[in-house]
Amino acid sequence: MLIEFFEDADYTFGSPIVLIWGREPEAVAALLIAFRSLAEAQGREVALHVEVPGVQAVGCQVFAVNRQATWLHPKECTALKAKGTFSWCRDSEGWLEVADKVESFLAGISAGQTNIYQDLSVSKDAAVILSAERAW
Repeated sequence: MLIEFFEDADYTFGSPIVLIWGREPEAVAALLIAFRSLAEAQGREVALHVEVPGVQAVGCQVFAVNRQATWLHPKECTALKAKGTFSWCRDSEGWLEVADKVESFLAGISAGQTNIYQDLSVSKDAAVILSAERAW
């Protein structure tokens, strides 16, 4: 699977897109495990672009963090100072919701479905989308 950043995608609210795409069941399962592990402890962080087996990044970095939302740290994917670097924050319940979407996606690709995707998070800084193809 690949993680790519599309700065000019103009998704919902004019957001750029962080696209996680591919059909490799092992990589999707590794993402599922990573998101479930994030739900287990506040403060836990996973660098999706390097720590998830079978997932590689192209021109971006995504740090997934279990953190309670505040006005300073909202529950969304926010751009950091370095271009193409994002901090994607959710609380435990939010990471379980993301894991449920990934599990549904995994069931779809295992059943041979095509053109499937899941919106995992949408914010003004970036929409995070899981897709079987390099499309949304």
